[in-house]
Amino acid sequence: MLSRMLRFAILLAVVAAIVEALRRMAQPEAGTAPAAPTPWTPLEPSPSNDNGATASTTEPTSPAETPAQTPAPEPGPEAAATPTPERDASASPWVDADAEGACPASHPLKAKDSSKIVHQPGGLSYERTHADRCYVDLAAAEADGYRAAKR
Repeated sequence: MLSRMLRFAILLAVVAAIVEALRRMAQPEAGTAPAAPTPWTPLEPSPSNDNGATASTTEPTSPAETPAQTPAPEPGPEAAATPTPERDASASPWVDADAEGACPASHPLKAKDSSKIVHQPGGLSYERTHADRCYVDLAAAEADGYRAAKR
């Protein structure tokens, strides 16, 4: 009981010393003036339109004002005849893994929900990972908040 109290007192003293050191580091030294805040640089006016009016750069644009994206060009008949390894646009970027945690060939990346890590084929832990989700590519997994395994 006494040794437990002694260890607690030592731990408390170490924590107090660390807090005090951090407090002193955060305060400026005596005799020095605090640094003046740096002024913000003014925004440059945008170039004027043909009619002489200038566009405002400070107001956010609404979704209705954003330019429409152009659709991708349709592939020609020769592209339709050759199979491509890319996924179908209508296919889901992820599927649930089966009961054993295996992924289908169409979605080879194994993702774990608990760690938010995605494992790629050939990776160190790929074979022993029991997936929660299976992804088509790394970009789709990263869009859902997963990160690639480091090894």
